[in-house]
Amino acid sequence: MKIGRSGNATNDYVMRSYQESRQTVETFNVPPWTFAAIASCLAGVLAILFLDAKCFWLDEAASVEYADPHRSLAQVGLADGGHFAVYYLMLHMWMRFGTGDAYVRVLSVIPAVLAVACIFILGRQLFGTRSGAIAAFALALNPFFIAFAQEARGYSLLLLASILSTLFFVRLLQRAGSSVDLLSYVVASVLMIYTHLFGIFVLAAQAAALPFFDRRSIQWRTMAIAALAIVVLLLPLAYTAYRHGAASIDWIPQVTPKTVLGVFETLAGGLPLFLLYIALSFYGVFRVFRNRGDGAVPDGAAFGLVLSWLVVPVVLAIIFSELVKPIVVARYFIICLAPLALFAGAILGRVRNPATFAAASFLLVTLSALGLWHYYFHTPKEDWRGAAGYILAHSQEDDVVVCDPWWTVTALRHALDRLPEVERSPRLIGRSPLNPDRELDPGSMRARSLVATLKRHPRVWLILSEHNFAERFQHNLSAQTAMVEDALRSHKRLSMERTFFSVDVRLYSERR
Repeated sequence: MKIGRSGNATNDYVMRSYQESRQTVETFNVPPWTFAAIASCLAGVLAILFLDAKCFWLDEAASVEYADPHRSLAQVGLADGGHFAVYYLMLHMWMRFGTGDAYVRVLSVIPAVLAVACIFILGRQLFGTRSGAIAAFALALNPFFIAFAQEARGYSLLLLASILSTLFFVRLLQRAGSSVDLLSYVVASVLMIYTHLFGIFVLAAQAAALPFFDRRSIQWRTMAIAALAIVVLLLPLAYTAYRHGAASIDWIPQVTPKTVLGVFETLAGGLPLFLLYIALSFYGVFRVFRNRGDGAVPDGAAFGLVLSWLVVPVVLAIIFSELVKPIVVARYFIICLAPLALFAGAILGRVRNPATFAAASFLLVTLSALGLWHYYFHTPKEDWRGAAGYILAHSQEDDVVVCDPWWTVTALRHALDRLPEVERSPRLIGRSPLNPDRELDPGSMRARSLVATLKRHPRVWLILSEHNFAERFQHNLSAQTAMVEDALRSHKRLSMERTFFSVDVRLYSERR
């Protein structure tokens, strides 16, 4: 508070200064929606670019299998324990009109483009038009965002749902909430969690941000109704997830400080962009402390929401990982990508010096472009397409294929189905007796059945796929792999071997 001014005069001075600065940073000679349209088109172009260049990896092939158009809606919705249920149901309907890899991936491009438009709306409501526009472009250029806009998984849909949920959450708080906003918030939040369970952390971040808002203006009854409706609608998912269990995430390693840093580095789009965001953080802290000297820290509630949204999900996931089960995987935190872009928009949107703004914007665009270049041309996926082509080119009648781990047969089958002359492909041994949850007893009936099958055929293809598994999980798989290879080596010789990215192809044939 400045000396010599009354309290009311000081408040008038602060509000007048803030309004002037907000008008200054929002000075544009074009309609605001122009920025949303340009940023959305940019995201669409970048997501379509080289869309079919990388082959489907294991999870994408699983998406196609779960959403098979020949399955019933109930089977699709309950596939994988209800995980990604909304996306699988959408993909199920989408694949009724086509099943090509590029066509399937377009379903992820659409919500990605919509997410850019929606983050502009949210950023504009929180920080103003200029900040909303910058946030939209920061998201559209983010390499991590583009990577999952091009993947046949539900992560871009999860991102869109998290933005919509937070947008209607803000409207409920800032506009005292209409019935339409209440219904929209509940629907968006429920769809978000039915898309991925990590959506729960977004709701937790929203709850953690409530103290930053004026408590007297919050309609607590409305928020309670929304919370109750969400809990009731999530009961079927909770039951399905409980019945399904958590064995499917046993592969996730323990959390380390390096893992956590890797999450934020991945979200930013690479180390250079991560360092740029750190620099923006320091600049933002400097501006806050400087503004405190004038008695004003504008957008306090908005910044509180963004920081809660960025930090709370990571903190809760770490706590859950330490107390219950590891769940920290970088791609799951796509729910934190929107607040990262909003943070960049909020900071850069308050830069008044043209030279400073131009330099920071140039760095953001340049580093994003370099990250995109690295993703497009130097970030390969599991090369199941190459492995399938190699097997098909060298296979003979009565050949069989066994995959280890057994579930990778899904990716190989998908790649073989996309190749010509697929009728010549060898028979795939689907769900082999290999069990990822425990070591397979070599003396068990299931193990003896597998060994007998491998001995009966003169030529056996063994496909090994490498993953970053948890130590216990990897140890069990190694023991099972050794059992299979011992059975093959005892009666056959290794006649061919070829390594593709993350996929090792070996052919064992009878000794002569």
